[in-house]
Amino acid sequence: MKRRHCARIPKPVQDQVAEIEGLHRSRRLADDRRRKASCRTQIYIYRLIPMRSPRLSPHTLGVLEELLASPAKWRYGYDLMKATRIAAGTMYPILIRLDGLGWLESKWVPPVEEGRPPRRQYRLTAAGKLGARHMQTRAGLAGSPARSRA
Repeated sequence: MKRRHCARIPKPVQDQVAEIEGLHRSRRLADDRRRKASCRTQIYIYRLIPMRSPRLSPHTLGVLEELLASPAKWRYGYDLMKATRIAAGTMYPILIRLDGLGWLESKWVPPVEEGRPPRRQYRLTAAGKLGARHMQTRAGLAGSPARSRA
């Protein structure tokens, strides 16, 4: 068995080889990460500043005013639509937004007749009452005789 004699590689050359191998290794790792990241299609979007009050639109004010007329009473969305003359495509997003803010509490009511779907009822919470009154004062409707209920 013959022994091979290995030539010693000078230190500066060893450093260069190590640096090149390190670059290749880091590129491979970066490529692997990119490949793995491209397989993920989930995107997370977070609201950094929480919504404190709903948009101050005439429709939102009308819904809040109608609910303030009898804050303890449970109301159906359809009844609110009839009372405020707001279309369903506008009413239900407002109710969902107010419910999400904690201004409304909602519950599902089982159907009265067989074959009918369950319905959802809404009423103002304590925070909703305060918020609704604050919104009315912001809009300048608190003392308005045309909008206030007796």
